[in-house]
Amino acid sequence: MKGSRFLLVGLIVWLAVAALACSLVGDDTPAVTDEAPAVTEEMPAITEEAPAVTEETPVVTEETPAATEETPAVTEETPAATTEVPPLQGEFFEQWAVTATASSEYGSVDWAAIQAIGAPNTQECGDFATAWASSTSDSSYEWLELRYAIPVFPDQIRIYETYYPGSIIRLEVVTAGSDYIVVWEDGPRTGEDCPHVLTIPVEGIEERVFGVRITLDQSIIQSWNEIDAVQLIGRAFD
Repeated sequence: MKGSRFLLVGLIVWLAVAALACSLVGDDTPAVTDEAPAVTEEMPAITEEAPAVTEETPVVTEETPAATEETPAVTEETPAATTEVPPLQGEFFEQWAVTATASSEYGSVDWAAIQAIGAPNTQECGDFATAWASSTSDSSYEWLELRYAIPVFPDQIRIYETYYPGSIIRLEVVTAGSDYIVVWEDGPRTGEDCPHVLTIPVEGIEERVFGVRITLDQSIIQSWNEIDAVQLIGRAFD
């Protein structure tokens, strides 16, 4: 009995101690009465969005101006070639042949009619390929005809003979109307100096001429009478 009382008393004491302990714990650790306050102010919404681009890049209102001044058209054409010596009124005009034909020729290039075109280029007497020669050396009838760039009223004709000169028997001028007018005639001559320039004065031709025809008779001398060049001298204006 005594032991039961002792147990009872001990139980009461233990309960009292436990109650005291609980009260002490309740006082020391205060109950969390205030929870972390709810976020009442949320992050404010972005009320001002990035302002719309109200001023766009301005449109280019001034385009590259169209060319209002084009390169001026060439109003003056390139002048024609002026390499030819212009004829002068009242003055003599000397010119060399620009084309040549013949009754025959010794070669197609050497000793051909074209060798009589232009100024003389055979420097001494002799059988040189730079002068015209007929196909045979003893023919009684051969001719050489030349044309010039500018028709003139003829005053003089000079024939450059470079091999066995003296077979020329006739000289004619060719008019713009293709008429052949005899201006000089003579028989074959022997003993001429070589080289030789046969100079024929021309008178009484009242129209312009642009050609010369030379006739030869080589049967007397029995050799080629070679011609290197023929010069026409005259006035382009009367």
